Amino acid sequence: MAICPVDCDCVDLDALAAITPPAIVVLGERHADKPDLKLAAKAVTRLAMTAPVTVALEAVDARKQAAMDQLGDGTLKPKQVEPATDWSSTWGHAFKPYVAVFKAGAKADASFVGAGLPIGPAPEDRELRVPERYVTELGQTAVQHGMDPNVFANSMAWRDVAIAEASLEGWSGEGYLVILTGRGHVTDGLGVPWQIREGALSDVAVHPYLLASEGCATGDGVLTK
Repeated sequence: MAICPVDCDCVDLDALAAITPPAIVVLGERHADKPDLKLAAKAVTRLAMTAPVTVALEAVDARKQAAMDQLGDGTLKPKQVEPATDWSSTWGHAFKPYVAVFKAGAKADASFVGAGLPIGPAPEDRELRVPERYVTELGQTAVQHGMDPNVFANSMAWRDVAIAEASLEGWSGEGYLVILTGRGHVTDGLGVPWQIREGALSDVAVHPYLLASEGCATGDGVLTK
């Protein structure tokens, strides 16, 4: 096991697979980072030894769900996902590192869910849960990008909710739901896991882990090899 920062909670793949299903596992990636995505692929493979797995990805726009269905039933090959999802225009980060996740899921007979969405504000008629910590924790990042902290916090909260809802909608409720999303949507006790719990989007236990320990916040779960 890799050295774990003292303030973080590291678990290995065996401990991950010991989680009793049904369960929701949220994995925080550094976008298109090869080591992170290789570890995510290993997690999918290991969990599939215990129970069926559904893999939901922020990297795949929810409007491209037809391609995810085809990947799940074997009529679309992992390397064909890129053109089938208009990858470069809907995600923008490199495609190749994600192939490991698609291959692992396909080999494990996993189902796939597109859980991504365009960057932008929430619909005007949508009420959001935006805790003060969203503003305080994300404010510095917002200022660095020349954005108003409150506007940025609301945008992040909307993205967290939308990713969570799309992921849950595509899951049967059996086995494991693995949500693969940016680490900013997982760390510091906020993000997708917070919205699932506090918004009562599901009564199934949620287990969030970053895929790299560097920069983890106090109390963050970290998955190791």
